[in-house]
Order: sequence, then C-alpha cells, then structure tokens
Amino acid sequence: MALALHAAAVATIVLRAQEKRRGEETPVPLIFSLFNDSSHRAGPGADFFALYHAGVRLERDGRIYAWGDDEITPPYYAFRYLPSLALTAGRAARLFSTWTAYLVWLGLLEALLVACMVLTSRHFDGGALVPWLWALWLAFTPHWLELFMGQFSFATGGLVFAACVLASRGSTGRALLPWIASVAIKIYPVILLPLWWRKGAFVASTALVGLLALGNVPGFVWLPDAWRSFLDMNLAPTTVVPPNAGHYGFAYFEQLVLVRAFRVPAHAWPTIHRVGSIAILAIALAFALRRRGAPLAAGAATLLLAHQLTYKDVWEHHHSMVLPMGLLLLRENLGDRRVAWTIGASLVALALPTPFALWDLPGDEPAWKWSLAQQLAVPGAKVLPTLILFGAGLWTLGRRPADVEESKAPASLAA
Repeated sequence: MALALHAAAVATIVLRAQEKRRGEETPVPLIFSLFNDSSHRAGPGADFFALYHAGVRLERDGRIYAWGDDEITPPYYAFRYLPSLALTAGRAARLFSTWTAYLVWLGLLEALLVACMVLTSRHFDGGALVPWLWALWLAFTPHWLELFMGQFSFATGGLVFAACVLASRGSTGRALLPWIASVAIKIYPVILLPLWWRKGAFVASTALVGLLALGNVPGFVWLPDAWRSFLDMNLAPTTVVPPNAGHYGFAYFEQLVLVRAFRVPAHAWPTIHRVGSIAILAIALAFALRRRGAPLAAGAATLLLAHQLTYKDVWEHHHSMVLPMGLLLLRENLGDRRVAWTIGASLVALALPTPFALWDLPGDEPAWKWSLAQQLAVPGAKVLPTLILFGAGLWTLGRRPADVEESKAPASLAA
C-alpha cells in the first residue's frame, strides 16, 4: 500500500511537470492539495530551479544569489547554498533543459531513497520490523513534498544516514564521503565534525572540511556580493513573521506562543530566538560529546534535530530530513520498548498530513484568517513530534553505559 501511494505521488509530480512544460494551467492535484507547499507556493520544482538559475547566472554575470522575474527558469526561489554547489551541480544541471534537469533530480532523489531503504534493512539486521520501516520511507509525506519542490533536505539527511550506518558497521573511512557530500549540499552537517574526531578520523575529516572550505573561497571572493548575500540569507537574525501557513519550524511555533499568546514584545523576539538556539545547539553538542564511546549515530541524529529546531526558516518539506534521523535513534533504542514506541509514533505523526487542508482558503495566505489555535495546530503537527525526537536523542546520549549495553539486546519491538 505504501509503495502504491508513493508511486501515485511520484507519477502525479511527473505529470504536473509535463503540464507545466507545455504551459498548461491545471488545478492542484488532489493528493497535493493537502499541503501548503504544493498549493500556495511556486512549483513544482521551484527549489530545484534555484540551483539551475544559479548555474545560468554563474555563466552570465556571477550573481548566483540574485532573485527576480528574469524568466531564466520557471518560477523559482532564491539560491542560498554554497558557491561550490552552483559551480558543480548548477553547471551539471545546465546540460539539460530546465524541466528535464528537474526530472533527472527527482530520479536521483528516488535512487537515494532506495539506497536508504537498503541501508535500513542492513542497519536493523533484517527481521519483521524492516518492511514497516520501508513503508514509512515510502509513505512519508514530507518526502513527497521534497520531490514536488525539488529541494535538498532529503539528500542531506539521506547522506548523513548513509554515513552513520557505514560508520556503525566499521567503515569510518567510507562513511566520511557521504557526510562531506551532505555538507557540500547544505552546510549544517559540518556540526558533526567533532563526532568524527571522537571516532578517530581527525585528519581525514578535517582535511575534507578544509578542502571544501578552500573550494568555496574563490566563489565568495570573486562572485559579486556572494559572501554578504550568503550571510544575509542564512545567518541574519530572525524577525517576527506575520501569519504564515508555510512555516513549520519550532522558531515560528515558539514565536506564535510568545509574541501572540503571551504578548512578549516583538522587538525582544530576535534576541530570544538567538539565545534559545545557541542553548539548544550547545546542549545537543554537550550530550553528544559527554562521554567516549557514545554512539555516533545518536549524536549525529540529535545534532541535526537541534538544527531543525533552531533554524529560522523551516518548511514542511524540510522534515524529510527528520525521518532518517529518527530511524538512527530508533535503532539505538530497540532494547527499550517505551522509547522505541515513542520514536516510532513520532515518525508516524510526522508522516501524516497536518490539519492544513481542513482550513485552507483561496488566496495567497490562508493563515491570515485563522484563529491562533489553528495557527498553532498546523505547524504543531510537525514541531511537537520533532521535539519528542530531540528529547529521545538527549535521552539516548544521556544514558549510563550499563543502560547502553542493555539497549543492544535483541529487539522485541516488531513482535
């Protein structure tokens, strides 16, 4: 059933892309009317076309972070990644026409999905639980949205998942390759560098990060406004966001609670968010490094979940990165049924659509007419399970060594 649903979603996206290629304007397909990303944002392929657009601008004037109605590609969002991605993947995309390149990218994402499913079988040592986990991969709706938008969060999370599975099987050297590839796509997995040092790969991991950094220096130095644009889009302080049905991050949820519900002054919000984000990341890093021998997979999952909670701009499709992190935590807790079931229930909740479709309205921004309870319920459907997973990550890293050994007992969850 999950495979049939997944195939239907992919087929719908491909057909939608073909309609757009022909210039046809048709209603949003029923399966994608359940989500804000696909019914109130530019698409399909709008996030992928940011990369394609950057590749074109690289050849024309070097302004890879520019955004505007220049008709280079179909509707797109601004490029906000490292210059090296535009220099490599952006140029490679230019080998094809816009819509063909997008479909090629979908094929690559689906190939990575299959690889993650194979790695899941190996990581969980086969058994009755694996088909259920495969079904979760296939029916995880944020992944469908990831395909629709042509985004890069799943690629990042899937590569980190592959790195952690390889490392857990003793292939630390090979594990560094998918990890550094994930950093090249979206820079935030670089936070895992101390974990590789603990794993004994100090020289290799540091050298890879150093080479990636050097590879981006020319772009930041010579491309017009590249460094300033990159910082402004990714590291500028958050501001109070008006009602928005597209924000699904803890930062937006927290803002609704503090500024709207508890009337915290709006001018205090940027400081609150910055201090809170630093605290969450510091706690996650402290737990990940608190003792030698802590499982790298649990540390990596907790750190990336900390990033998911602290980043200012989180859309629904970004949660495609959360599933692989949750599965890493699940494997570490199979010996504790309560924690394992909590993780599993959280992942199922994340796989389901939010209540968005119940309150969707015509126009650009339906959230303007929602009550505060409705504005909280929609992102809360993603934020609260992610918070639970983050707590499970801290629990896993904070256990005593004796508890860790006990958790390695044969799993009874599937039974």
